[in-house]
Parts: sequence; C-alpha cells; structure tokens
Amino acid sequence: MTLREFFTRIWASRRLVLVVLLLVVGAAAVATATAPRTYTATARAYLAAQGGESAGALSRQDLQTYTEVLSSPTVLQPLRERLGLPSGTPIQVSATLADTASILEIQAQASDPKQAAALANETPEVLAEVAPQFTSLLAGGATVRSSMIEPASVPDRPSSPAVVRTMTLAVLAGLVLGVCAALLRSALDTRARTVEHLEEQFDAPVLAEVPKTQPQPDLTREPYGPHAEAIRRLRTNVRFIDVTRESGSLVITSPHAGDGKTTVAISLAQAMARDGRRVLLVDGDLRKSDVGRLLDLDDSVGVTSVLVGETMLDDVVQQWEGTSLYVLPAGPQPPNAAELLGSSAMRQLFTAATSAFDFVILDSPPLVPVVDALLIERLAGNLLLVVAADKTSRRDMQSARRSLETVNAHLSGTVLNYAQAPAGYGYGYGSQPKKKRSRKTRKATH
Repeated sequence: MTLREFFTRIWASRRLVLVVLLLVVGAAAVATATAPRTYTATARAYLAAQGGESAGALSRQDLQTYTEVLSSPTVLQPLRERLGLPSGTPIQVSATLADTASILEIQAQASDPKQAAALANETPEVLAEVAPQFTSLLAGGATVRSSMIEPASVPDRPSSPAVVRTMTLAVLAGLVLGVCAALLRSALDTRARTVEHLEEQFDAPVLAEVPKTQPQPDLTREPYGPHAEAIRRLRTNVRFIDVTRESGSLVITSPHAGDGKTTVAISLAQAMARDGRRVLLVDGDLRKSDVGRLLDLDDSVGVTSVLVGETMLDDVVQQWEGTSLYVLPAGPQPPNAAELLGSSAMRQLFTAATSAFDFVILDSPPLVPVVDALLIERLAGNLLLVVAADKTSRRDMQSARRSLETVNAHLSGTVLNYAQAPAGYGYGYGSQPKKKRSRKTRKATH
C-alpha cells in the first residue's frame, strides 16, 4: 500500500477515526474526572549523630537503612500518632538518599494537601527517634538529630491524576486506534468507494466520477452543477475512445442491476446530442427495459419489433423533444433475449443504426447475471462499465472482469457512479452564471 493509498483510506474513514478519537478522549476525561486526587509534598533533611562517642555524620549505609525501613510499622505508627491519625490509616511516604551528600529527600502522598505536607515534615523527626534501633555504631548515649534543610510546602495542585499527560496520551492512543480501525474497515469493506478501487480491479481508465443526486437531473433542463460537469467529462473522454477505436458506438453496462447504467446512458446521450451530433440511444436491455419509461416515450414497439421483422428501424425510432437525440426503445419483452441479440437481424439493425447516426449508445443488461452485454459488445467494440460507489462489491467487479476476459471483450473504460459530490463545487465552473444587471437597475440599487 502506497502512502497515497494510506491517506486516501484514512480520509475515506475520517468519521470513524473521529468517533474512535472522541470515545477514547471521552473515556480518559471521565476516568480523570472521577479518579481520586493525590497530592505530593517533598522535604529535604539532614540526619546526624549527636552526643556520646559517635557524634558526627552518619554513614551512608545507615542512611540507606533508614530509607528501607521507612515503610515499616516502627516508623509509620509513631508518624500516625504525631499527626493524630487513627491506627491503621494508610500512609504513603518514601525517601531517597542524595548521591553526593548525606541528605534524605522525603516524599509523602495523601488525598489532603495539608496532610501530605505534614507527613513529609514529620517523617525526618520520627526517623531520628527510631534511628538507634537500626544503627549499631551509636555508643555512649549518642542520639540522632534531624535538621530540616527544605521543609515541605502545601501543594497547590494534585500530582495525580496528571491531566495534561493523561489527555495527551489519550489523544495519541485515540488517533492510533482510529487509524487502525479505519485500516481494518478498509480491509474488510470490499465495496467500491474510490477511483483507486476501480483502477485496482480493471485495466481500463476511469472516465468519470458521477456524483449521487436525487432525483437524477435532466441535462437539457439542468446543464450546470457537479452531475452535468461529470457527464461532460465522460462525453469528452468517450470522444477520445471513439477516435482511437473508430467504432462510433458504445455499449454501457454494469455488474448488477441498480448500479445506474441506464441513467448514465441517458445523460451521456443527452450530452452528446447537445453538441449537435445525431445520437441514437438504443435500449438493448430486452429483459428489463427502462429507457422508454425514464424518457416518457412509447415502449410498445422497438428493438424486438425490428428484430422479428414486424417493422423497420426508421418507423420505430423516436426523436426526443425536438433535439438531435433519437431513441430506440426495447419494445415488447421476448422470451429469448440472448438469441435475438446474438442474431444476424441484430447485426443488420446495428449496421443500419451506425450508418444513419453519428453515434450509437446501447444500454445493455447487467454483465454478471446474463451474457447479453457481451453479445452486443461484439457489434460495438466499445464497452463502458458503470460501477456504483458504496454498493458494488469487489467480488462483483472480479466477476465482471472475468466475464469480459473470457470472451476477450474490449473494456474501454469505467465510471464510478453515485460518487460523493465534490465539496465546495464552484469557482465559476459548473455553476449557473448570474445574469448581469442593467445600468438602470444598478443605479436604482444605490
């Protein structure tokens, strides 16, 4: 996976990443808010022997011994008595010995800041009292004296929980978990979502990304906007294909029904007709025809009527709303659609259509369930595959690719239909131009 693919997948699942991040940060915030507050106070003291023959500095070994016995009942119980705490009250105190001097650094923790400071300040005194029990070199009535070098002050903020550190780690953990969830979702989600997914499956260019709109707009009435711009891009790319193949025709299909192949075929035909070209849109889906219904045309006669010899092509072609777009509906549904599409009559019909019109667009049945599209592709030589974003699965795309490869069909390109509309579409392109106000109108507004 390239770096570009990585960021593309993360951006596609940005909402999931955000949700995971908010959940982790929220959980950390709740845990931090409900956690008990702990305050830490620190004091520094100097312990030395006085009186008797052992007066002077204590050995580091003795001082190290004091730090080890600090948590024993011998020290803690007198400490409780000094502070007036009930017997058995938990006390958290610790001590460390400085590296270069005989100085003890006492740290005390408590839920009350004043108690933490009192514990840190009283601990050296208690150690001095019990020190003779743990120092065998004291002789001649010598005792241990504690001198406070730096008394502990009352802490003004808790040492635990560490809010800044906890929330920083929560943000980092949330981002990592969110990215992992996005990558896992991308690995498990086999639906086509981006152009890259189509490029991975098919050795053919993606000719357009058609955004999802409700309802599907009519290009003759709505020539602006993201959908119209996408269809114009498709029309331009199809022209290049037409130049390279010199067929003057195109079959449009999809892996399964509901991918929007018929609406793409209609929109493309309307876009080509707007250039003044004589375009014939043929409903080659003899099993479930929709072209006539969507364009509000008579579908009682059409392709099947010509194929069975009931009428001629010129008699059933219908001009659409006075434009250069002509439509050949499917006609009555036959029981043998595949046989008719693969017949010599269909070949003759196609030859007549390409001779009479500048460009022929054939809407065909879905590619995976039936072979009709492959039969029509033998005539046209160009096939456009429409894939529905967030619907068509990787398995469907692989099945469609195998069907094309089995008969060596030519896939001219693909279209990602129902794609997300580009954000902030505009900048003068695809948006309807505003009418200029007259000079009189401008004067009236000032």
